[in-house]
Amino acid sequence: MVVPLSAQRSLANLPIRFAARTCHQLKRTLSFFLPVLILSVCPSSAQVTSSSILGYVYDPSGAVINDASVTVFDARHALTRRTTTDASGAFIVAGLPPAMYSVTATAPNFGEVTQRDLELEVNTQLRTDFHLVLAGVKKTIQVEATANPLQTESAEVGTVIDQSQIESLPLNRRDFLQLALLVPGVFPPVQGSELSTRGAFSMNAGGGREEFNNFLLDGADNNDPYVNRYGVEPPVDSIQEFKVAVNSYSAEYCSSASNRSTGCSRTERDSPHMST
Repeated sequence: MVVPLSAQRSLANLPIRFAARTCHQLKRTLSFFLPVLILSVCPSSAQVTSSSILGYVYDPSGAVINDASVTVFDARHALTRRTTTDASGAFIVAGLPPAMYSVTATAPNFGEVTQRDLELEVNTQLRTDFHLVLAGVKKTIQVEATANPLQTESAEVGTVIDQSQIESLPLNRRDFLQLALLVPGVFPPVQGSELSTRGAFSMNAGGGREEFNNFLLDGADNNDPYVNRYGVEPPVDSIQEFKVAVNSYSAEYCSSASNRSTGCSRTERDSPHMST
């Protein structure tokens, strides 16, 4: 049997066409799965709650100091963040996890001032100002004082339930969200409500319905889209603290009409301190 010349050329080009098609399909597959692989290897610590430390740096006369160096340090977790003040003497260090921090401010021709034991809670803005002294003889001033608990940087109305309350207060079902009933404006559901009859915890916050709550865990969405309750219920021993905001919270959390409950789990470095 004699194969025509045109057919021979087509057969000769077949491996090349097949290889080109296979390569094209491989590129399409990689372009689809590569972002998924990148996201899967990213650490979950990127989904943290947005707490921040901010303030101003002043000289002895009360004038602001620009380009002053500010260092935020968490000794327990070996976390260090640095920034400088802007033209108005202001600084802000955002994206901090809740912990106990020390903050140091310094500037050329001025002494160094350190404020220690500043407790930063979940989803809060902690303001601390610095008043530097002239350098003269080199010396370091350490200020140890409790920060003003009054939130002047945000209109948000909410309450933080810290680790000591979670560990010491009794829970008959080992559900940390039961402690949300300690927050002003939060009430248990009415008898026979939809969510309470499903055997799960539910609450009415700020006068809203029990389905109008928004739950976050370590900054990630934790809502069940079918029944409008929390999706994952972590063990009470894994919770470092949580916050219930009932009014005037930031617009980025306005996916619900009632309240925002933000939980923060303990970090890996804290795991040896978990109760068993």
